This record gives sequence, C-alpha cells and structure tokens, in this order.
Amino acid sequence: MRKKSLTLLLISVCGTLTGGVLLLSSLAHADTVVKPNTFTSGTPASADEVNANFDTVYDQVNKVGGAITVDPVDNRVGIGTQTPNGELHVVSTQIVPGVVGFSGTGLDDIVVDSTGYTGTGTVAYAVRVQNVGPNPDQIEYSADGGGNWSSPTDMVASGLDIGNGVTIGFAALDGHTYGDQWSWTVSLVNVDGIVVSGGKVAVKEISIENGAANGYVLTSDAAGNTTWQPTAPDNDNDPANELQTVSVLGTNLTLSDGGGTVSIADNDNDPANELNDSLVLMGTNLRLKDNGGTLIADLTSLINDADADSANELNTSVAMNGTSLEVTDAGGVLSAELAETLAIDNLSDAKYDGSSLFLGAQSGGVDDGTNNANASLGTLTLHANTSGYNNTALGSHALYANIDGANNTATGSQALYYNTTGGANTANGAFALYLNTTGANNTANGYFALAQNSTGVDNTATGYNALAQNTGNNNTATGSSALYSNTTGY
Repeated sequence: MRKKSLTLLLISVCGTLTGGVLLLSSLAHADTVVKPNTFTSGTPASADEVNANFDTVYDQVNKVGGAITVDPVDNRVGIGTQTPNGELHVVSTQIVPGVVGFSGTGLDDIVVDSTGYTGTGTVAYAVRVQNVGPNPDQIEYSADGGGNWSSPTDMVASGLDIGNGVTIGFAALDGHTYGDQWSWTVSLVNVDGIVVSGGKVAVKEISIENGAANGYVLTSDAAGNTTWQPTAPDNDNDPANELQTVSVLGTNLTLSDGGGTVSIADNDNDPANELNDSLVLMGTNLRLKDNGGTLIADLTSLINDADADSANELNTSVAMNGTSLEVTDAGGVLSAELAETLAIDNLSDAKYDGSSLFLGAQSGGVDDGTNNANASLGTLTLHANTSGYNNTALGSHALYANIDGANNTATGSQALYYNTTGGANTANGAFALYLNTTGANNTANGYFALAQNSTGVDNTATGYNALAQNTGNNNTATGSSALYSNTTGY
C-alpha cells in the first residue's frame, strides 16, 4: 500500500479553528505561477493582457478551491471532503493494490507495479498467456476484469503499461504455459488524515523528517520543542563490558555490575513441607495433603446425579444400524441418522443428483439436475454446464465453459475448455481442443492437439501440437506437430 504524503505546517486550535496553514500534496494544489504580462507605470496596458494576468490567478485559485469546503453554519472546514466531521477535517487518498491471483499450472512470475495508478475508484485487471513458443512469449491484458482484451503483445521484464498507469513485467520471458492467467484489483480510496473537533486533534499518521537519521531518537525539551538526537554513545566501544552475570551464594542471588542482591531463603528452612504427599477424591471432597496439613475442596456443587444411580452412567454399546449410529446405556438407546452426512452430495466439493456425478471444487456448479448423465473429476470441470448430457470431463477446468454440448469426452487439464455447444468431440491431453466452441465430431489426442480449432468439424489430430492452429474441416493429422500451421485447409 502506497500512501501519498501529507505535511502539516501550522494549525492553531482554540475552541474552534482560529487560524492555520495546510499543505496537502495528495490533493489539488496550485502550480508554480508564471505572470504572463508585466506593466510599467505610465505605460498604457491592453485589456487582453490585464485579463490574461487575472485568468492565471483564477485558474490557480480554482485548482486549490475545488478541494476546500467551508461550512459557515457549523464553523467547519473540509479539505478533500465536502462533509467535514469537525472544525477541520482533512481527507487524502491512498492507492490500495489487491492480491494478485494466479490460475494455471505454469510459471507464476508476474511483477505488478501500481504506484503510478491514475484511475478513480476500483479497476479490475487481468493478464493471460496467449501465445507460447516464440521468444519472448506473448500475453493479452484487460483493464475491465476480462471483458475486453488487448492484442497479443510480447512479454517484457518491466514497465508494460496495461492501463491507468499500472505496469507489469515478468521474471522470465519464455517457458510459460498457454492459458495461464493472473487477476487483481487496484483501488483509490479516501483516508482521514486530520480531524480537529472539540479542541482535540486526531492525526492518522505523522512523519517528522527534519533532522531524522538512522539511530536517532525524538526528544522534547520543557517547552515541548522536539528535535532528533543521536542515542547515547558507547564511549569505550567495548560490548563485552555491557554484560552482567548472575550468581547464587547460599540463599542470595546477585546480579553483577550494580544489579544488586536479593534473598531467596526458605523462611522455615524445612524443604520437606514444600512437597505435596497426596491428591485424592473422597466422596465429593478433593483432598490435597502435605506436611503442613490437608486442604479440602467440596465439589458437591459440580456434581448433579439426579437419580444417584451410577450404573446408568455407563454406555453399554455403540453400533451402526443401517445408516443410524446407536448409543445404548441403562436409560435406553440414542440414535443419530447419518444418511445425509454419508451422501456424496453433501460433501463441500462433490455433487450427485441421481444422474450426474461431479467431483471437485465448483465442478458442475450450475447443472440443472435433470437426467443429464454427466461425470466429471477435477476443479471447475463442467463448471458452466446446464443441460448438456452424456459428457465426461477429467482434469482441472476440462469442459469448463460447456453449456448444452453433449456426448463430449475431455481428458486433461483445460481440454475442451471453451466448448459451449459443440458435441461428439473427444479431447485427450492438456489443452487439446482448447478453443473449440461449436465444432463437432472432432478427435484430438495429444498436448495442444487441435488447440485453436473453434468451429471446425470432422477433424482428427493425433500427436503433440497436431493441427494446433486448424479452424477448417475434414482434416486428419498424425505425428508430432503434424499439419501444425494448417488453418482452413481440408
């Protein structure tokens, strides 16, 4: 969190605010004023030149005046706020960057610099890896939470402005994983700096810099004047003689170098009576005994056995009866039904509706619960599915965006990630058919196979990066990077 500076030059308070000078570098402030025109006595001056001088003054007064509010009814002044809470109320701004979240399996090496943030309110940022292989890797970025994305751009070590003065960089410029994403927010918030009310001054934070140095302390004289002073020096510069030793002689404990001596004597000099001999419970009395006698504590008030029958305090059995847990004692049988707690559908990260089974955090989160016969295993698998049926998803984010697509099989992290309505597709391997949305009857076996196919149909790709850039129909490619650059051919 970066705080903009706030410097108090003079405030005089006596019941109400009677005088003061305040400089706030975090609020609107006047620029260095340059006088446009200079006039000489006895020389005619044009109206335009005179007006130009006045306009310069007006501009600077308006810059400062816009940040100041005066309430003549309640005798209040607000700087940076239009609703002052006291005789003087100063509000400044702070830039508050949120925590950068990472979603993916590759390098998490983004570096975000929000110190130059120029936005108002809160802005949601997102960055995702769009193209791997060239050096450097390429990314896309968004300053509206992923609603609109930039064109692909090369990764840089630092200084890439992604909107409103926020910059990013990466520790490594290649070796990232396609689809990995970062997201965070940056906010500009108002913070109370000074509030003067009822003769009391509340200051959020004070920085006294004049004369400060490492190892100095702030001191005050009798008149209340403060200055920074160096700490008392160690004149002989010998740390060894700063050490004290502890010693025991008889019943005396002594601390060297003027530390003094204290007695640790046992007044009756009888070590035997320092020992407890026994601790026993007799009836409702707790008895603690040593050589000095016996202490007794009556525990009656803590015991309430209403029927005075110790036999029925014992549990005679604990057993499962079907899905019920039964505990038996002389008073009868207590039963607890565990059916609901044993059901998969009651787990925090699993869901079963009688037809579909979803295992993994937020997996099948919006499924309509009809007879869809879907199965998924992995975080956010089939996350957006509502009415799609006969789908199988295995691996983190597999078939993530599927809505009503049917008869699809996705095995591997983010396989068929963007598929929405496409049907009868088979994707085996991380990022296989990654961008497929409505394409149907496609088969992709291997990492990144048919990864950029979105609407193409009846394609078969077997091997790493096979048909990776394809968007056409009726293609068959077998082998590593086979037909890698084919786009619309068939």
